[in-house]
Amino acid sequence: MTSVKMNDIDIRTVDPLQLVDIQTVVIDTNLPKRERMIDNARQLGGRPNFFRYKNIAVKTSHINTATTINDCVEAHLRML
Repeated sequence: MTSVKMNDIDIRTVDPLQLVDIQTVVIDTNLPKRERMIDNARQLGGRPNFFRYKNIAVKTSHINTATTINDCVEAHLRML
């Protein structure tokens, strides 16, 4: 399944039990960034944008921007 098609999937229609529980994924910080990404995708069954947390199906997405998630969290915390 291509990432475009995967992005079109409505997460509400996905059976959480068919997804890998994110709590079982182990990130080897000794690997270079590219290999960590490949290993992460492998552990998530080739679908790194879809996983389960306990019994909740989760779908992630991203946009091509220079803003990092840390920047977003910091900006949000500053507004509190």
